[in-house]
Amino acid sequence: LVSVILYAMAQMYGEKLSRGEHSAATGEISMTIGSVDFAVPENTIRFPTQRQNGIYKRLELYLHWPSLSGYSDRLRKEFNSSNGNANLVFLTLEPRVMTYDMSGRIGPIYSRFFEGRSYKDDNGLIRQPLSAEGGFMDEELFYASSSPYPFAARCVSEQADISTPFCIRDIHVARDLMLTYRFHKKFLPNWIELDQAMRSYVNSLVR
Repeated sequence: LVSVILYAMAQMYGEKLSRGEHSAATGEISMTIGSVDFAVPENTIRFPTQRQNGIYKRLELYLHWPSLSGYSDRLRKEFNSSNGNANLVFLTLEPRVMTYDMSGRIGPIYSRFFEGRSYKDDNGLIRQPLSAEGGFMDEELFYASSSPYPFAARCVSEQADISTPFCIRDIHVARDLMLTYRFHKKFLPNWIELDQAMRSYVNSLVR
Protein backbone atom coordinates (compact mmCIF):
# COMPACT_ATOMS: atom_id res chain seq x y z
CA LEU A 1 0.00 0.00 0.00
CA VAL A 2 2.75 2.46 0.91
CA SER A 3 4.53 1.75 -2.36
CA VAL A 4 1.36 2.38 -4.34
CA ILE A 5 0.98 5.68 -2.52
CA LEU A 6 4.59 6.60 -3.29
CA TYR A 7 4.11 5.95 -6.99
CA ALA A 8 0.81 7.83 -7.06
CA MET A 9 2.46 10.83 -5.43
CA ALA A 10 5.35 10.62 -7.87
CA GLN A 11 2.91 10.82 -10.74
CA MET A 12 1.29 13.87 -9.16
CA TYR A 13 4.72 15.43 -8.71
CA GLY A 14 5.54 15.12 -12.41
CA GLU A 15 2.10 16.13 -13.61
CA LYS A 16 1.75 19.55 -15.18
CA LEU A 17 0.51 22.07 -12.63
CA SER A 18 -0.57 24.73 -15.10
CA ARG A 19 -4.35 24.45 -14.86
CA GLY A 20 -5.24 27.99 -13.99
CA GLU A 21 -5.65 26.99 -10.34
CA HIS A 22 -2.76 28.91 -8.81
CA SER A 23 -3.26 31.96 -6.64
CA ALA A 24 -0.74 34.76 -6.21
CA ALA A 25 -2.63 36.21 -3.24
CA THR A 26 -0.60 36.24 -0.04
CA GLY A 27 -3.39 36.89 2.47
CA GLU A 28 -3.71 34.39 5.30
CA ILE A 29 -6.39 31.69 5.36
CA SER A 30 -7.53 30.53 8.82
CA MET A 31 -7.60 26.74 8.96
CA THR A 32 -7.94 24.06 11.62
CA ILE A 33 -6.53 20.54 11.29
CA GLY A 34 -7.08 18.24 14.23
CA SER A 35 -6.78 20.47 17.25
CA VAL A 36 -4.32 22.92 15.69
CA ASP A 37 -5.18 26.33 14.22
CA PHE A 38 -3.15 27.65 11.30
CA ALA A 39 -2.83 30.88 9.33
CA VAL A 40 -1.72 29.83 5.84
CA PRO A 41 -0.71 32.14 2.95
CA GLU A 42 -3.18 31.59 0.14
CA ASN A 43 -0.51 31.23 -2.54
CA THR A 44 0.97 28.18 -0.83
CA ILE A 45 -2.31 26.20 -0.91
CA ARG A 46 -2.42 23.83 -3.87
CA PHE A 47 -6.14 23.43 -4.43
CA PRO A 48 -8.71 26.21 -4.81
CA THR A 49 -11.26 24.30 -2.71
CA GLN A 50 -9.02 24.72 0.33
CA ARG A 51 -8.42 28.44 -0.09
CA GLN A 52 -11.11 29.44 2.37
CA ASN A 53 -11.39 29.55 6.14
CA GLY A 54 -12.52 26.32 7.71
CA ILE A 55 -11.82 22.94 9.33
CA TYR A 56 -10.01 20.40 7.17
CA LYS A 57 -9.06 16.73 7.47
CA ARG A 58 -5.87 17.38 5.54
CA LEU A 59 -4.14 20.27 3.86
CA GLU A 60 -2.15 20.23 0.61
CA LEU A 61 0.58 22.84 0.14
CA TYR A 62 3.39 23.51 -2.31
CA LEU A 63 6.51 25.59 -1.86
CA HIS A 64 9.42 26.67 -4.01
CA TRP A 65 12.77 25.40 -2.74
CA PRO A 66 14.90 26.90 -1.31
CA SER A 67 12.99 30.19 -1.04
CA LEU A 68 9.96 28.56 0.66
CA SER A 69 7.79 30.87 -1.42
CA GLY A 70 4.33 30.14 -2.70
CA TYR A 71 3.14 30.82 -6.22
CA SER A 72 3.97 34.22 -7.71
CA ASP A 73 4.41 35.77 -11.15
CA ARG A 74 8.16 35.63 -10.61
CA LEU A 75 8.05 31.86 -10.01
CA ARG A 76 5.40 31.09 -12.61
CA LYS A 77 7.71 28.92 -14.73
CA GLU A 78 8.62 26.72 -11.75
CA PHE A 79 5.03 26.14 -10.69
CA ASN A 80 3.89 25.54 -14.28
CA SER A 81 6.73 23.19 -15.15
CA SER A 82 5.71 19.98 -16.89
CA ASN A 83 9.06 18.15 -16.87
CA GLY A 84 9.04 17.00 -13.23
CA ASN A 85 12.32 18.78 -12.52
CA ALA A 86 10.90 21.92 -10.91
CA ASN A 87 12.31 23.15 -7.62
CA LEU A 88 9.12 22.45 -5.67
CA VAL A 89 8.29 20.60 -2.49
CA PHE A 90 4.77 19.23 -1.95
CA LEU A 91 3.44 19.02 1.60
CA THR A 92 0.50 17.16 3.13
CA LEU A 93 -0.52 18.04 6.67
CA GLU A 94 -2.97 15.78 8.52
CA PRO A 95 -3.65 14.20 11.93
CA ARG A 96 -1.02 11.70 13.06
CA VAL A 97 -1.89 8.09 12.23
CA MET A 98 1.35 6.31 13.21
CA THR A 99 3.26 6.08 16.48
CA TYR A 100 6.61 6.60 14.78
CA ASP A 101 7.59 8.93 12.00
CA MET A 102 9.74 7.64 9.14
CA SER A 103 12.99 8.02 11.09
CA GLY A 104 11.52 6.04 13.97
CA ARG A 105 10.42 3.23 11.66
CA ILE A 106 13.94 2.38 10.44
CA GLY A 107 14.63 -0.25 13.12
CA PRO A 108 11.21 -1.77 13.86
CA ILE A 109 9.88 -1.83 10.29
CA TYR A 110 12.17 -0.96 7.40
CA SER A 111 15.14 -3.03 8.62
CA ARG A 112 13.02 -6.17 8.13
CA PHE A 113 12.92 -5.44 4.41
CA PHE A 114 16.55 -4.50 3.77
CA GLU A 115 17.78 -6.30 0.68
CA GLY A 116 21.25 -6.43 -0.81
CA ARG A 117 24.20 -4.25 -0.01
CA SER A 118 23.94 -0.82 1.55
CA TYR A 119 26.10 2.10 0.44
CA LYS A 120 27.31 5.28 2.08
CA ASP A 121 26.67 8.18 -0.27
CA ASP A 122 28.47 11.51 -0.44
CA ASN A 123 25.74 13.22 1.57
CA GLY A 124 26.38 11.27 4.77
CA LEU A 125 23.35 9.05 4.19
CA ILE A 126 23.14 5.27 3.89
CA ARG A 127 21.40 4.07 0.74
CA GLN A 128 19.62 0.77 1.36
CA PRO A 129 17.54 -1.09 -1.27
CA LEU A 130 14.18 -2.35 0.01
CA SER A 131 12.69 -5.75 -0.78
CA ALA A 132 9.78 -6.09 -3.17
CA GLU A 133 8.51 -8.84 -0.85
CA GLY A 134 7.74 -6.10 1.65
CA GLY A 135 5.64 -4.29 -0.92
CA PHE A 136 8.37 -1.82 -1.89
CA MET A 137 8.54 -1.56 -5.68
CA ASP A 138 11.92 -0.27 -6.87
CA GLU A 139 12.46 1.76 -3.72
CA GLU A 140 15.47 2.64 -1.62
CA LEU A 141 15.71 3.99 1.89
CA PHE A 142 18.14 6.84 2.48
CA TYR A 143 18.83 7.30 6.16
CA ALA A 144 21.25 8.58 8.79
CA SER A 145 21.13 6.05 11.62
CA SER A 146 24.03 7.37 13.69
CA SER A 147 23.39 11.05 13.07
CA PRO A 148 22.45 13.36 15.94
CA TYR A 149 19.79 14.57 13.52
CA PRO A 150 17.77 11.46 12.50
CA PHE A 151 16.59 11.31 8.92
CA ALA A 152 14.95 8.78 6.63
CA ALA A 153 13.35 9.13 3.21
CA ARG A 154 12.07 6.56 0.73
CA CYS A 155 13.07 7.26 -2.85
CA VAL A 156 12.33 5.73 -6.20
CA SER A 157 15.40 3.80 -7.35
CA GLU A 158 17.24 4.37 -10.62
CA GLN A 159 15.79 1.08 -11.91
CA ALA A 160 12.20 2.27 -11.56
CA ASP A 161 10.21 2.92 -14.72
CA ILE A 162 9.31 6.45 -13.78
CA SER A 163 10.39 9.77 -15.22
CA THR A 164 10.85 11.73 -11.99
CA PRO A 165 13.35 10.57 -9.34
CA PHE A 166 11.15 11.17 -6.33
CA CYS A 167 11.46 10.95 -2.53
CA ILE A 168 8.96 11.03 0.30
CA ARG A 169 9.38 11.60 4.03
CA ASP A 170 7.00 12.01 6.95
CA ILE A 171 7.64 13.68 10.30
CA HIS A 172 5.61 14.56 13.39
CA VAL A 173 4.87 18.26 13.82
CA ALA A 174 2.79 20.61 15.96
CA ARG A 175 0.34 18.77 18.26
CA ASP A 176 -0.34 15.23 17.04
CA LEU A 177 -0.02 16.09 13.35
CA MET A 178 1.95 14.41 10.59
CA LEU A 179 3.67 16.23 7.77
CA THR A 180 4.46 14.25 4.64
CA TYR A 181 6.60 16.02 2.11
CA ARG A 182 7.59 14.95 -1.39
CA PHE A 183 10.64 16.26 -3.18
CA HIS A 184 12.93 15.67 -6.13
CA LYS A 185 15.84 13.35 -5.42
CA LYS A 186 18.26 16.10 -6.41
CA PHE A 187 17.47 17.78 -3.06
CA LEU A 188 18.97 14.92 -1.01
CA PRO A 189 22.38 16.63 -0.62
CA ASN A 190 20.52 19.29 1.38
CA TRP A 191 18.60 16.82 3.55
CA ILE A 192 19.40 18.54 6.85
CA GLU A 193 18.45 22.02 5.63
CA LEU A 194 15.35 20.69 3.87
CA ASP A 195 14.04 18.83 6.89
CA GLN A 196 14.70 21.69 9.27
CA ALA A 197 13.04 24.12 6.86
CA MET A 198 9.89 21.98 6.58
CA ARG A 199 9.56 21.72 10.36
CA SER A 200 10.17 25.42 10.88
CA TYR A 201 7.77 26.44 8.14
CA VAL A 202 4.86 24.42 9.51
CA ASN A 203 5.53 25.65 13.04
CA SER A 204 5.50 29.24 11.74
CA LEU A 205 1.93 28.75 10.53
CA VAL A 206 0.57 27.67 13.91
CA ARG A 207 -1.62 30.22 15.67
